[in-house]
Amino acid sequence: ISEPINMEEGVGYIKTATHNYVSRKAVVTNPERVELKGKSVLKPGVDIRGDRAVIRMGRYCIIEEGSKLMPAPLGNKNNKHIPMILRGNVVVGKNCNIEASAIGTNVYI
Repeated sequence: ISEPINMEEGVGYIKTATHNYVSRKAVVTNPERVELKGKSVLKPGVDIRGDRAVIRMGRYCIIEEGSKLMPAPLGNKNNKHIPMILRGNVVVGKNCNIEASAIGTNVYI
């Protein structure tokens, strides 16, 4: 991780009941379809596309600045997408565009 994060309440991050820290500058489209298991961090500029399909993130995931998570399309003719699953201990680096159905445990992208 590049630099320490100031996790004080109201300084730019929202702390959830399961101890996730979501930047106020992160964009989560259709948040009722995005599930964070706990102790994860979404940094500024992150874009999570929950409008396409359900996105489930395990514990201890860190999504760095400017990264975008999108569920993978199901075929090329329809507008359906496969649910996206990120297991635990996943780090997605800065400015990554991830379009996948699954990412395993202990992965650094």
